[in-house]
Amino acid sequence: MTHPRKSLDTLIHAPVRFSIAAVLAAVDEADFKTLRDTIEITDSALSKQIALLEQAGYVKVRKPLSASVRVPGSP
Repeated sequence: MTHPRKSLDTLIHAPVRFSIAAVLAAVDEADFKTLRDTIEITDSALSKQIALLEQAGYVKVRKPLSASVRVPGSP
């Protein structure tokens, strides 16, 4: 018999990524700044960890439109 801990996904159980998952488990979505401040890591570290979680299908990133982005055909 194999212990259940051996089937844990090491991607999600790394400390920072586990912290991100714990924060997101309590909400439907969170903005980058709130997540960064709650987890207490740098922008670049959070960005890297979120990218890994997104690639694995654990999170979906929704990027807000920038003021410099225009819809084709608009003034």
